[in-house]
Amino acid sequence: MEGLQRKKTIYQETLENLYQELRQARSVSSGGRRLALLGLLYDVHRVHQFFERIGDNLAESIGTHNILLYDADVDYNEWSMRLDIRLDVAAFYMPDEEEADADAASVKETLWHVFDTFSRDGLKDTPCKRTEDVQMLAGVLTGDMDDKILVAALNESVLALRECLLQINTCLAKHKMKGGEGKDLYQHEEEIFQKRYEDDVVQEFERWKDQFDDNEEVVKRHFWGKYCMEMLTLFISGFLAPRISSQAEADMSDLDKEFETLKFMNIPLDMDAKAHYSALRELFDYKNNVVVPKKESIGKYFFRHRKTVSADQRRALFRFVKMIWLIEEEKKPKAKKAELNYDGIKIAMERMYLPKCLEAVADGYGMEWLGKYIDALMESEHRDELAKDWENERRRDIIAGCIIGSLKEAGVFKENYSKLGKMLDNKKGKTFARYISEAKKNDICAWTIKYTEGK
Repeated sequence: MEGLQRKKTIYQETLENLYQELRQARSVSSGGRRLALLGLLYDVHRVHQFFERIGDNLAESIGTHNILLYDADVDYNEWSMRLDIRLDVAAFYMPDEEEADADAASVKETLWHVFDTFSRDGLKDTPCKRTEDVQMLAGVLTGDMDDKILVAALNESVLALRECLLQINTCLAKHKMKGGEGKDLYQHEEEIFQKRYEDDVVQEFERWKDQFDDNEEVVKRHFWGKYCMEMLTLFISGFLAPRISSQAEADMSDLDKEFETLKFMNIPLDMDAKAHYSALRELFDYKNNVVVPKKESIGKYFFRHRKTVSADQRRALFRFVKMIWLIEEEKKPKAKKAELNYDGIKIAMERMYLPKCLEAVADGYGMEWLGKYIDALMESEHRDELAKDWENERRRDIIAGCIIGSLKEAGVFKENYSKLGKMLDNKKGKTFARYISEAKKNDICAWTIKYTEGK
């Protein structure tokens, strides 16, 4: 079983591409030789800079997550040897090294600047910035500069890159995991998963539940099958392959219903589900019948098998962990929602607040109409928001002011804000007036105007 196809990291691809470019240099015709050499020289220099930054990062902080990033699929020692292809590159022209070396270093610096300027600003703006560098480039392309200098500079750059790769290899080889670093690595990778992929997993779980039409009892009956299917998905990813290959015999002395269920699922013919299940149990604990990841053990597993366990396979592990967590959360008894008191606000408005403002009611309206309005408001989409707010005694005057202000904007009350505020409470008149005047900013005001127009 192949599992998820491993993607090459940018570090491996960068070295492979440069290697092919260097190997193919011998096939360049004499007419395009100098341009090819110039491009090669630039590419080698840029790759050297790229890996030089990696070496600096490792020197500053050699955390396990850095090693997991840089050492996933690159054998730096092997690449240092593979790039020893100097004779192949120079096959079409063998320079006198002693004669060429003296000029090579000074040539390289100007060439880098020319290329950087070309890539950033284009040819038309280059001469006015550093004319001498453009003249140097022109000399290379037209034949004023000997090929020996370019070839020597290229060989020097390749050698510097090889030495850089060896230094990275040495730095990586020295690192040994310390106690607690496994858990730290697990949490670091988990954070990456949460930022990039967790929302998708949650949405997938919600879609799975939706197929049962919100029938909680039916969903619960399918939890076990979902759990086993997620386990099988992890097996198929190949995440456990390194541990399985190192097992002499699967320990199934405590065979339980998980594996028994798996036997009835669509298991690939080439999969040893028993071995996978045993390997999984070594990385997870069972606490109160809940699957719990051993973070330290899994982090060490990531590090130990970084060359064989890919980033996609680590993602498969975290997907499994998240799915199991979602299942367990769904199993928990749902807390009953506190029932909202819709009657409290209706009674207070009809008995305490609105009667005080009856003298300000416009023609055609009265207490009967206001009562029907309050009933309709407490049946609208605003009812829950109002009822929740009403539970806070300090907000009750604000809510009353908002409702009365909405009625004012709808033309039900004819007096101004100040007069209405004093009607509600002479001492707190200014405060109520402010609450009433701010009603126009609230969605309840728009609803009230629409309701009034319909009546």
